[in-house]
Amino acid sequence: MIDIESYIFTKVEGVLRDEFEGVFVTGEAVRDEPDLPCVSIVESDNATNTSTRDSSLIENHAVLMYQVDAYSGLETGKKSQCRALIACADDVFQKLGFVRIMMNPTPNLEAPSVYRITARYRAVVSKDWNISS
Repeated sequence: MIDIESYIFTKVEGVLRDEFEGVFVTGEAVRDEPDLPCVSIVESDNATNTSTRDSSLIENHAVLMYQVDAYSGLETGKKSQCRALIACADDVFQKLGFVRIMMNPTPNLEAPSVYRITARYRAVVSKDWNISS
C-alpha cells in the first residue's frame, strides 16, 4: 500500500497553523463539537491503480482522496472564516499536485450553530511518492 497520509497531513497542518492562530487541526473525522476554528484532514480513499500493477501484481500507483472539513462557530463571519481555512488548505493541496473535486457547505447536524464547509481532493501517487492529478 502506498501510504503518504502523515506527509500530506503534516504539510497542510503546518501551513494552517502558520496562517491561523489557535486553529485546531485533526487527522480524524470530527464527531463532537470541536475546539473552533477546526480543520479535519482525512484520507477518505486509497485505491490501487490496477492499470499500473506489474506482472507480480505489485502496486505502482494509488488513487488517493482526501476530505477537508472546516468548522467555525463565530457569531458573525463564520462562513468567511471557513472559506479562508479551506482556501489555505486548497492552496497546499493544489501545490502538492492534487485536484479539488468538490467544495460545498455541509449541514452540520451535530451542532447547527457551527458552520462547516467540505472539500475533497484527488491525485494519483506513485510508490516513489510522485503526485499527479
